[in-house]
Amino acid sequence: MTAPSIGGFCETAMRSARFPVDGGELTIALMQPGTAVPQATDSATASATTATGLTLVVRSVSTTGNTTPPFAADLSRAVNRLAARF
Repeated sequence: MTAPSIGGFCETAMRSARFPVDGGELTIALMQPGTAVPQATDSATASATTATGLTLVVRSVSTTGNTTPPFAADLSRAVNRLAARF
């Protein structure tokens, strides 16, 4: 994995970061409740509400053309653990 970059969501009312991983990218975004999350091809997305009432979204996108993005099976567990910290 290399350094994070500005996330793949382009809403101004959120903070996000994108992390390159083997076979794709992970994007983590923290946003106001009710913010629309754009969908991406060959992606998996999970979200959870944080302790402060914000919405935390974790998205995995395949960059290799594989229809199963990296870590797709782990996104729900990861987003719930991260949401507990915010």
